[in-house]
Amino acid sequence: MKDDNNNMPSSLTAAAPGIIGLGLIKRVLLFFLIWPGINYGAILTVLHATHQFNWPLALDIAIINWAIFTVFALLIATLEYTVGRHIRRRYFWLNLISHVALIVLAYFIVRWGMGVISEAPAPQAFWLMPFFLALEVGIYIIAIYLVMQRDHSLHLMINLKQAEIETLRSQSNPHFLFNTLNLIATETTKNPQQARDLIYDLSDLLRKTVAMTQDFYIPVSEELHIVELYLRLQTKRFEDRLSYAINCDENCLQLAIPPLLLQPVIENAIKYAVAPYAKKSCITVAIYRKNKNLEIHIRDTGPKFSEQAVHPGTGLTILKKTLKNYYPGQYYMALKSTADGGHLIINLPMVPYQQGMEI
Repeated sequence: MKDDNNNMPSSLTAAAPGIIGLGLIKRVLLFFLIWPGINYGAILTVLHATHQFNWPLALDIAIINWAIFTVFALLIATLEYTVGRHIRRRYFWLNLISHVALIVLAYFIVRWGMGVISEAPAPQAFWLMPFFLALEVGIYIIAIYLVMQRDHSLHLMINLKQAEIETLRSQSNPHFLFNTLNLIATETTKNPQQARDLIYDLSDLLRKTVAMTQDFYIPVSEELHIVELYLRLQTKRFEDRLSYAINCDENCLQLAIPPLLLQPVIENAIKYAVAPYAKKSCITVAIYRKNKNLEIHIRDTGPKFSEQAVHPGTGLTILKKTLKNYYPGQYYMALKSTADGGHLIINLPMVPYQQGMEI
């Protein structure tokens, strides 16, 4: 299989898409303004410091200087459209040596071709020009290579992060799906009408869930809609044993949040604070702004527990990994035991939602 990541422009200065791609305007700036301008300024500075500066000499140097970079640009273009297309990223040293050799070759071509302009010998400082040209091009090629390597590493990290997020989603979806299907199977024999209603509710929930998981972010309002659909389904399971309340500040509804962030946590509360007990239970979700962050509180009326002895289940594990991927070093999560039950606190950066947002 062909690995596109190993392909690169035919030379490091080739016009190609990507972080180092140079279009026509950028090429003109690089070869005919930036490089020759810096080089010309450096030569004039040396001439002035050594008391050799005069205007006729400055004009000669300007002509030769810009001619060198014109020839260099032509040599680069020739390299790209001949053997250059076969030069790949793994041939870094070949790129470096070939470009340094081309700029030195361009210097000697111009010096030979324009020697008739001035019969006087060039000042000694001027003969340092090939060395500085080679040094400039070498530094540029090395810098470009480092940028390419960093860009490749960043793309790899992003791809790995996206793959992990997709894995977390694939774990989250079947997790509540299997539990609900088990519930439906149980209700099929005991209460067929209840089982039918559960199937309809599950269908609505899955349809909405599948649509949401196509995006990296969704507005808080959509996440709460999923939470409400899930809790509504669970109230049919537990009948009068379970109630719920969802409260969200109006100014938080259009903030961005990862899809299915809260649903595994709600399921975790159902599993540990509601299902094992016969008493009435309540789950509350509260979302509001705190300073410049989005704060989420999820409470249940389960029994007390030791915070140090908590073994993270699937729901909390998915939550923690998701937060780590989306908000590395920027989130806060804490599970506390209170007199009224469990209390989960999540604090996230406050980001307005926009269609098509990515990490």
